Amino acid sequence: MVSQLRCANRLSKCDIVVASDQNFDPDEGKDRWGALSQRNIVTRWLVITLCTRGVWATDGNDTVTVPITQAQRVIDTTGAGDTFPRVWCMLLRETGP
Repeated sequence: MVSQLRCANRLSKCDIVVASDQNFDPDEGKDRWGALSQRNIVTRWLVITLCTRGVWATDGNDTVTVPITQAQRVIDTTGAGDTFPRVWCMLLRETGP
């Protein structure tokens, strides 16, 4: 798993790439899977975090979209950016799309 696109740029192949939608250049268009191919990155899954719009993931064929859910009470956000990709990747590995 690579949790930042700039790290994936150093690799040619990894199982899961987790990136923010903001990591892509506007001139790459909206085809994030194609953008990875143009960067010569091969992955089984691409997971894109969309800030307040949730997250989506694709394997190049199937796409899963999960909208954000508002928390009633936030206690501690420390580590949330690290925890999210790990949990998401565990779920993809265990259950698929």
